[in-house]
Amino acid sequence: MALPLWIMAAPVTKAGVPEAENTVMDAADVAYAFRKAGFEAPPSLVSQWVGKRRFDWVQATVAGLDTAPVLPVPRWTAEPVRHWGFREWSNAQRSAYRAARAAELDSLRHWWINQMVHSPSPMAERMVMFWHNTFVSSYSGLRHRTDAVYQQHRTIRELGLGNYRALLAAMIRDPALLIYLDNTTNTVKKPNENFARELLEIFTLGDSNYTEYDIKATARALTGWHVAEFGPLAFRVNDAAMDRQSKTIFNQTGHYNGDDLVDLILSQRASAEHVVRRLWLEFVSHQPAPQDFVGPMVDTFVGADLQIKPVLNALLRSSHFWSQDYAGTSVKSPVELAIGLLRAGHDLRLPADSVHQQLSAMGQALFAPPNVSGWGYGEYWLDPSFLLERDKAIEAMTSGSRMMPVNASMTRVLPTSARVEPAVTANPAMLTTDEMVLMYFTPPSPKRGIGVSVMFDGLQFDGRRWDYFGVAYHQDQNGQYRVTLRQDRCQPDCLEVWPVDLKRKKITNEVRFYVQPRSFEQFQYQALNARDQALIAALLGQFPEVMARVTASHRHRDESDVAQWSARMKPYVELVEAGHWGASPGLVETKRSGASGASMQAQAPVGTVRSAEDADTWERAVKTMGVQNDLSTWLHSLSIGGPLRSFDEVVASPAFQIK
Repeated sequence: MALPLWIMAAPVTKAGVPEAENTVMDAADVAYAFRKAGFEAPPSLVSQWVGKRRFDWVQATVAGLDTAPVLPVPRWTAEPVRHWGFREWSNAQRSAYRAARAAELDSLRHWWINQMVHSPSPMAERMVMFWHNTFVSSYSGLRHRTDAVYQQHRTIRELGLGNYRALLAAMIRDPALLIYLDNTTNTVKKPNENFARELLEIFTLGDSNYTEYDIKATARALTGWHVAEFGPLAFRVNDAAMDRQSKTIFNQTGHYNGDDLVDLILSQRASAEHVVRRLWLEFVSHQPAPQDFVGPMVDTFVGADLQIKPVLNALLRSSHFWSQDYAGTSVKSPVELAIGLLRAGHDLRLPADSVHQQLSAMGQALFAPPNVSGWGYGEYWLDPSFLLERDKAIEAMTSGSRMMPVNASMTRVLPTSARVEPAVTANPAMLTTDEMVLMYFTPPSPKRGIGVSVMFDGLQFDGRRWDYFGVAYHQDQNGQYRVTLRQDRCQPDCLEVWPVDLKRKKITNEVRFYVQPRSFEQFQYQALNARDQALIAALLGQFPEVMARVTASHRHRDESDVAQWSARMKPYVELVEAGHWGASPGLVETKRSGASGASMQAQAPVGTVRSAEDADTWERAVKTMGVQNDLSTWLHSLSIGGPLRSFDEVVASPAFQIK
């Protein structure tokens, strides 16, 4: 790809490298570069680059960009947790469940802290943070979905240094964003504009680059873009909730859906400008980005087909990145401050949970931004309450840390996920489930039908298995008893052959089978194959057990509810027990309330951040790279003067908090 005009116009050497990039770096240049593009570097790393060209450092930094984890992720991330069917739980079970998820989140935070400390590519870790602060979600708005937190983080790691188009497409389908911004309730009958508004205003275009009409039409395009209600976390298109009518977005008209929004947004130059301006804030300065930076960077970004690495390369090679006009013009975020302190220091024995506590106190708890706008830059961190906590955190992470013992074999006891003991081997002749869960039941009313919705978690029957299988047992307003299946409540499909609704001449999402079939329902049943007929009979046969659980449920408001339920549904039980559908197989339930997460299990060590070298190494490295003991040369870019002879003094200086 050709160099952008702004680089081609710069003075160049015979080697074809802009003259400014041939500048040989001293210690201050090197420390400044690492500080801006990554985290504060230890003197031993700074010394490796003293005397080398800026161009060489940029090339090595970009070539080394890698978001792949260097540490194993917490093992709970491979163990899906059931996030539904909790209404029958006791308060103790609910509390244990919340504690289990909170422990999982903490372990993920500790892992990321260690990842940032130990990563050989600090700029890549800054990019992971950058995208988290661009496509913002917060655990507090995710209904305890730690799996959504991790899935979004994994997606950002996998795509955050690739093509922006692919990243945006993934974020529009990201379960965390869809849940956090209420798009799971966005339907054709009741559009919800939350996700659409933030997608345009905060995530991709910036204020004033869209109209209110664009937001409304974008919300319509996102109708039906939901998250699977049951089973493992996954994006799901709800066909019944989609708005399939024509929409006009950015003066273009079509039958757009969520996927179409990617190209519509990226067709706006403002989308590339938005990324470039945010990169400026992240890596250069809190001061406004000049147009002679933004314009060429946007051209580079667009010319590279929105590949992210070329624009990062151009940013690091720009004169603006190295200009002293922008030195010390922004404030380090708590993450930059803390991780930089840990990477630069050589006398720290600080567990990752302590680092998280300090980050929280300073206002930047990982995976918990304050709102959909994320964390700010520069003056955002100069709030008096933040400054007070920053001073306390620095004290705790330097001199205070020396009193903290290191236990290399440290383990943490964390609540487990939904997985308890493995299920027993299923008997093909039995209906086997991990757990039969009462989802909801209607209060009895003489003027309307009543019913109960049940979900079988991990259903097995006749050699078939479903991750989940939903069934509803009802008495309708005419007094008829039925069982209802909905296709979107089964994974995989409920039936091998879905009956055709002759009234509508098409396959429907819902099918009903009456205990005493009328002609049409009888025809539907007879249209099933033998295996599906046996399954329906087996499910109908479970109603006596379902009834027993409904009448025993603590959700009844008073005893009269139980009496009315029993009276209304007793004929249903009698019909089933009379064998109208043949002999019903028994039910084997291998887990009861197994998703509570209440049991405890020792986890592998979360990890401890500790020094790789002893306390004298820092001073030795300073001398080795030719810097005086007072550190004045190395700290020139921080504007620190005077005889600073210890790392503690360096870190305590206000200048350590700027970049």
